[in-house]
Amino acid sequence: MSLTAANQASPSASRIERAAYRFEESRLLQGLFAGLNLLPLPYRWMPLRVKGQRMYAHTFDRYFALWMWKLRSLEGFESRLLSRTVKAGMRAVDIGANIGLHTLKLAKLVGPAGRVWAFEADRANCETLRRNLAANGCAHAEAVHAAAGAA
Repeated sequence: MSLTAANQASPSASRIERAAYRFEESRLLQGLFAGLNLLPLPYRWMPLRVKGQRMYAHTFDRYFALWMWKLRSLEGFESRLLSRTVKAGMRAVDIGANIGLHTLKLAKLVGPAGRVWAFEADRANCETLRRNLAANGCAHAEAVHAAAGAA
């Protein structure tokens, strides 16, 4: 979500959330992260507990995002929205699931009586998403390697 979209979706976004979105949109930092993503760092084997969920990342930028989520600097609005609207037993779809932060939240909210389908077009993200679902015992959530869009 861009800074503009974050401001429109949640005018009450915290200063930290706005700074995080500005940080995310910086071209200099995008280049830095692209370079760091090429380094074989051990975060691929080191899970991080984020919002009660055990999560893995396969690139530096995703691992950094996990830390931002862990420190509650990102995704506060989305998490609150899901908590208010998703109930036990529901069926949910996560389009563009990335590595599964929202998918895991949805799976927790719908519970074993519900079902979650998570669509992710990027193969590496989808593999990490599947790993995160398995690490958290989310048998009622399914990762689908496919893009969603108009036919």
